[in-house]
Amino acid sequence: ARHTGLKILELEKLTRHWGRDRKPECSLFLAELYFDLDSKQSDSPDGPSCMVEVTYHLSKIIESVSLDYAIDATPISWEKSLSDSAFKRFQGDETAKEVLDYNKRSFWARYFWLSAWLSILEEKKAKALEEFCRCLSLLDKEGIGEAPVLIQLPHCRRIPELNINRII
Repeated sequence: ARHTGLKILELEKLTRHWGRDRKPECSLFLAELYFDLDSKQSDSPDGPSCMVEVTYHLSKIIESVSLDYAIDATPISWEKSLSDSAFKRFQGDETAKEVLDYNKRSFWARYFWLSAWLSILEEKKAKALEEFCRCLSLLDKEGIGEAPVLIQLPHCRRIPELNINRII
């Protein structure tokens, strides 16, 4: 499994500049893979760090979101990222809106969690605290009468899930 993950990351580096931008979800997935690989390599500190790659993919997320924002002149609507036919099927369906809300919360919680870890490694404690607080606020839905969010990360071996207890 580790060998397969390394092959995926090698392929990613080869195709990175082929002129097609990746979706933010893909960049986040790749950042998590690199982070997981780096956390495994921390057992043997002689190997090269993958944190540069994590930083690269997190910055591509912000770049993508910023470009979409600039083009639309309005914040990205996650509903608009669905195809029109899929969105029409979901209109008025509360379950679908909850799924979209969960996906949005999950995505940004994962983003801020990774960003916080990068800040810790860069010894930027104040920024890390701010990022962890953002992550916690996205995971904690109890304030609105719902259970806290649990995010599964099956592609990460060291940290298979993200929840409030992991952050605290």
